[in-house]
Amino acid sequence: MPEEIIREVAATGEFSGDGGPPRNLASPEFFFLLQRIDRLDEKLTGEIKFLDNKITALDNKLTGEIKALDNKFTSEIKALDNKFTSEIKALSGEINIFRDRQNERIDSLKFWMISALVAIVAGFAGTIATLAIR
Repeated sequence: MPEEIIREVAATGEFSGDGGPPRNLASPEFFFLLQRIDRLDEKLTGEIKFLDNKITALDNKLTGEIKALDNKFTSEIKALDNKFTSEIKALSGEINIFRDRQNERIDSLKFWMISALVAIVAGFAGTIATLAIR
C-alpha cells in the first residue's frame, strides 16, 4: 500500500463495520509525530543539500587554487630548469676548455720526455762510439 494512502487512512480513521467506535490505524498523536518527522526530514534534506552545495563550491575553489599553484610552480620549475641547463652548459664548456689545455700540456710533456730520452740515448750512443773508437 502506498505511503500516502496509509497516512490518509491514519488521519481520517477507518470505521468498523459493526457500528462501533472508529477504528484508527494510528492515533492523532502518532499522525502528528509522523507529520513532524516528515517536516524534519524535509528540513534535514534541505540542510544536506545546502551543505553539499557548500562542499562542492569549496571543492571547486580548492581545485582552482591547486591548479593555479600547479601552473605557478610549473612555470617556476621550467625557469629554474632553463637557468640550470644554461649553467650546466657553461660549466661543461669550461670543463672542456680545461680538459683541452691539460691534454695540450700532457702532449707537450710527452714530446719533451721523448726528446730528452732521444738526447740521452744519442749521448750514450756517442759516448759508446767514442769509447769504441779509442
